[in-house]
Amino acid sequence: MHNTQDMHNTQDMQNVYDVTTQTFNELVVEASHSHPIIIQFWANWCEPCKQLAPNLESVVLSKNGAVKLARLDIESNKELAQQMQVKSVPTVACVYKGRPVDGFTGNTPKEDVEIFVKSILEKCPVAETETTPDITTLMEQSELAIKACDYMTAMPLYIEMLELVPDNPMATAGLAICYINIGEIEAGKEILEASEYQDNDAIINAKKVLNMALENTSSDEEVIVFKNLYDINPSDMKNGLSYAQALFVSARQQQAIDILLELFSQDKEWNGKAIKKELLKYFDILGFDNAITITGRKKLSSLLFI
Repeated sequence: MHNTQDMHNTQDMQNVYDVTTQTFNELVVEASHSHPIIIQFWANWCEPCKQLAPNLESVVLSKNGAVKLARLDIESNKELAQQMQVKSVPTVACVYKGRPVDGFTGNTPKEDVEIFVKSILEKCPVAETETTPDITTLMEQSELAIKACDYMTAMPLYIEMLELVPDNPMATAGLAICYINIGEIEAGKEILEASEYQDNDAIINAKKVLNMALENTSSDEEVIVFKNLYDINPSDMKNGLSYAQALFVSARQQQAIDILLELFSQDKEWNGKAIKKELLKYFDILGFDNAITITGRKKLSSLLFI
């Protein structure tokens, strides 16, 4: 029966899991107040149990968390099975809000399991609106937040992804970039160094952001000094570049790019086209689809032909 468990990812195991007498109250009774919980009573010697298991698990997993499956071995939890009046296996029962809803005994074809689970969801409609976000949804939401440079919104999304799939390189890199962009550079560095996926492209790109932040770390006082000098002389290319670098690593990317574009409009060739190179580096770090990158590239392109 447990052969299929090795194929489950972390999210699957949140929706299909084993329970014991000790965990039954928490993982079945209490959990049933949020979602209907289907309980499969089984035994290792039961061949019909092994035949039913993959069909039951497949149908439950297809519901993306709207219903969960708790598996109870009656041989290891005899007293609880007796209390539940389980007389034969396989026995399947459903609990919702702490009360029994429906059930059946014996091996059942997959199409009948589908009908059973569908009827459960119809009897417990609230569950359909309480599904657990999958990692794809979380990734899409976090990418939208990152594109908007909304790092405080993106951070909890990446954290939730890492709870579902620990050390996921995309989520690890995203969380590190969030910390770096809100000024918590050491926290971002620690997250990246702890990853086992050092050769992953997402981790490599995040390290570029980290290295730039480490190279251009400026205190708030220094940023103010750069700003004052820039306000006095906006044509000072060297100070303007330093000011833009300080802004970029302190999560003010839009302002940094606007300053660089202004400097570039004044002198496109300064210091071996250093301003253009800095802009392209920032666009690369932010990502091609980032809203700031898209706008900045359009402005840069127009300036190139002036």
